[in-house]
Amino acid sequence: MINTVKMDVEERMSKTLAVLRSDLATIRTGVASPSLLDKVTVDYYGAPTPINQMANMRSAELYEIFDRECEKHGVMHKPDEIFRYLQTFPQKQK
Repeated sequence: MINTVKMDVEERMSKTLAVLRSDLATIRTGVASPSLLDKVTVDYYGAPTPINQMANMRSAELYEIFDRECEKHGVMHKPDEIFRYLQTFPQKQK
């Protein structure tokens, strides 16, 4: 019984870690990377197809797509905008 529970927990933990690794790979670190589009799918002849299977994409193309989508949805993503926004908050006194 204990071995069964232990094996079940190990299996679940390994799946959880795999999902975490996948999610962490899509975090933006200042440079557009192909992993940003791992979960994006497009309609390709009636079938949802991951965009990273459609063609080779360069970083410049990725940034253009990212920039366009952020603008379309009103997401603040440019460093200048973010720092300007952060400056509106009062600084904490030590």
